[in-house]
Amino acid sequence: MAIGLTVAVAGCLAVSVHVYDRLDDFGFDIHLRNVGDIKAHPDIVLIDIDDGALRSVGDWPWPRRRSAQLLDTLSQAGADSIVLDLVFAD
Repeated sequence: MAIGLTVAVAGCLAVSVHVYDRLDDFGFDIHLRNVGDIKAHPDIVLIDIDDGALRSVGDWPWPRRRSAQLLDTLSQAGADSIVLDLVFAD
């Protein structure tokens, strides 16, 4: 009974300090290092809003109309799918 209680307490402590999360992250990192490079399909284009874009278009957050213009331009350019990773907080 003492061994079971000790193991249970140790498990609860490990969960409370996120030991298992760290082990999972470590294992995932090792996996990604050993898988090799994953090449994106040549038809996939990543458009990044960087400092240069902010200088030429204006400070963030952009008005929603500006985002709509960007989506319209991408659609007219022939984009089959458009995925946004933006936060519209306002």
